[in-house]
Amino acid sequence: MTERTKIGFLDSGAGGITVLARAVKKLPSADFLYYADTDRVPYGTKTPEEVVRYTSEAVRLLEDEGAQAVVVACNTATSMAIRPLRAAFPFPIVGMEPAVKPAALGHPEGRILVCATPLTISGEKLHTLIDRYFWGPVSPVLVPLPDLVTLAESERFDGESFRGVIRSAGLEGERFAAVVLGCTHFVYYRELAERQKISNKTMHDLKNQMFALSEAMKTAPDKTREIMDNISGKIFAASPMTVTGIDAVDSLIFSKQQQMDARGIRYEQSVFISPDSAFEPLDLCVALGNLLDNAIEANDTVEPDQRYVSLNITRQERWLSITVKNAASAAVRME
Repeated sequence: MTERTKIGFLDSGAGGITVLARAVKKLPSADFLYYADTDRVPYGTKTPEEVVRYTSEAVRLLEDEGAQAVVVACNTATSMAIRPLRAAFPFPIVGMEPAVKPAALGHPEGRILVCATPLTISGEKLHTLIDRYFWGPVSPVLVPLPDLVTLAESERFDGESFRGVIRSAGLEGERFAAVVLGCTHFVYYRELAERQKISNKTMHDLKNQMFALSEAMKTAPDKTREIMDNISGKIFAASPMTVTGIDAVDSLIFSKQQQMDARGIRYEQSVFISPDSAFEPLDLCVALGNLLDNAIEANDTVEPDQRYVSLNITRQERWLSITVKNAASAAVRME
């Protein structure tokens, strides 16, 4: 009998269940453990040192229960503790991060709201993401919503309670091109936020952004990539152009073209993917984004008149061949 993979999930409370629910659907052959630190919820108002200590204790308990990988289904815990956790434990530790990248790529000139806990908003990780993907004149609006975590833990999911938090945060009547729900607790209020019309286009939440970061990929690339690929959801974004017929992918390509134009990089493409493609938009965005980012950075070492990037995507019957050519030529096959 084949041994079932056992994956541990941890969060300060009930927020991580939104991520766990997705994982259960995507990985029906796995067993799951869930650790909710309800005695010390919320993490977003604690000190970084406390969060590291709490999450270390949680991962140790999950390890003792046989977990072969752990998902830190809490953005605050990821921001504060993911590096020390990966240094302390031998198995993959998968983290969460706010969906800043798809929001920025989908709305390069739009007004974007990022909601998170106070600790996440003050942390280095979020600001590193913002600096990386908001390279134009527009910066996102950052708003801490700790009371929304309290509501979720109290199982108060009614519209009036939610509107009270929005009013207290000064968001009533505000409009944004996209909203990033930067805490797994906030996902419970996605539909209410849409009804409030805070965002007139797109909501980005953390179930679309489960990442195995580079350190974990180095220690156990196959298992970590399997977990990441299977749990990833879809990105939905408004697109300023049509290349592939998939909005999120078109938005990414458009954004990268703008970056290349700003750096004086000549760009060529040969791309077509049928609109009824079965490929996950997030998978395509991750593959394309990594290839194009490497290609763009490689041009920094090339003479200005020789800078170029060529993108070619060829669709076969059941897979895509993606090739980016320049000084950092690379290719990937997506099944």
